[in-house]
Amino acid sequence: MLYARCNVYTMINKEIYNNDDKKIAFTISFMNDGDAGAWKEEFLRGIEDANRRADDITFGTWTAFRTALDDSSNRLMHRRRAIPNAQLEMGQDASIKRTHNQNSKFWFSQSGLGDSAD
Repeated sequence: MLYARCNVYTMINKEIYNNDDKKIAFTISFMNDGDAGAWKEEFLRGIEDANRRADDITFGTWTAFRTALDDSSNRLMHRRRAIPNAQLEMGQDASIKRTHNQNSKFWFSQSGLGDSAD
């Protein structure tokens, strides 16, 4: 949702946000808390490492930024779905456990947490 709001704002104000660095800087300025804040700090560390010898800092392309943000959001979504499924109580019906186990294995495979929900 943040991306959509920032994208609309930068499009409306394209005379100000007329390059990728300005769009990215504007967007990350809102990423201060929780998962977004942690992602921003990691992103900025990577930018700092990549630009260590440069006179000016560049954030890369808007497309690459958007792809990295989308990929991270997708992994986080899969992780949040995987963990509750992995915490299924053992006292439930066997068929329900099997279904949850299959779902957990899928979400774990999508989340980057591990190979299995076992």
